[in-house]
Amino acid sequence: YKIGNIYEEENNKLEAKKWYQAGINAGNLQSSSTLGMLEISEGNEEKAKELFLRGIEQKNAEAILGMMGYYQKKGNDKKIKELAKKILEEKGLLYNSLNLNNIATKVFLYD
Repeated sequence: YKIGNIYEEENNKLEAKKWYQAGINAGNLQSSSTLGMLEISEGNEEKAKELFLRGIEQKNAEAILGMMGYYQKKGNDKKIKELAKKILEEKGLLYNSLNLNNIATKVFLYD
């Protein structure tokens, strides 16, 4: 996973993907959401969706945020609000932060 970050920072997306996939295979919980973000940035929305859903199954809050971005591209406000509520209410989410909660609160309450 960390090696993937280095390659992504160097704009070597092919190597980054390889290492994020290695992280997924090794059970790293951040790899699926990070690879999903990279895939969606390249327009590979369905691949990103698969990765985000995998991350959501692992209770990864960053994957939920990624899935919110996927639904934003699709114009599905209802799903975005459902996922924002999940970030705010679900117990035991990994990688949940004050920043993610602030984003979810704004989406859930104000949009």
